[in-house]
Amino acid sequence: MTLSNRLAEHVAGMRAGDISKSTVHRFIALLRELIEQRRERPLHTKLDRSKAGNEALDILDAMWAKSKTVDAQFRELLEGISPAKLQMEIASVLTASLIDPSLIQGARWPVILRHLIDDLIGKPVSRSARALQKKTSERLAEGYRFIADCFYFERENGKYQFVLVSRQIEPPSGGGVHLKVPWLV
Repeated sequence: MTLSNRLAEHVAGMRAGDISKSTVHRFIALLRELIEQRRERPLHTKLDRSKAGNEALDILDAMWAKSKTVDAQFRELLEGISPAKLQMEIASVLTASLIDPSLIQGARWPVILRHLIDDLIGKPVSRSARALQKKTSERLAEGYRFIADCFYFERENGKYQFVLVSRQIEPPSGGGVHLKVPWLV
């Protein structure tokens, strides 16, 4: 059975009502396998201090640096990361695999998203020491004072938030900015 067929079968089971923490984890694992297979690019099961984690932080760092005002930076971040964008990207992968994307639409999507985010809470993604040193040098050479240091999800008062931590690198104070973006689930 092909990977697309296994994913389609799993999605059908979830559409039939089997949406649990374990089925969501399996769904995400199958999606990642499919993405890896199609892009012929390794994805890591653990983002923390991995190449994939560094790449995610580079993307956030670029969004952060691209805009000159805090409002513009926040707007860039909201456009770059959001539950709606994740939903669109998953739908795109499913559609490209000729799998009905209706699983992630309607009332099922928030349930799937909650299971996914609950699993990510308490698991910050940060740069490896080598990548941090290299990126810090690059950022300083470009004239920037901050670098995306890590990101994580948290749940506060029953509400989910994506937290981007940017560290001040010039002058090197060790201080940073915690930017919290509500993840409406």
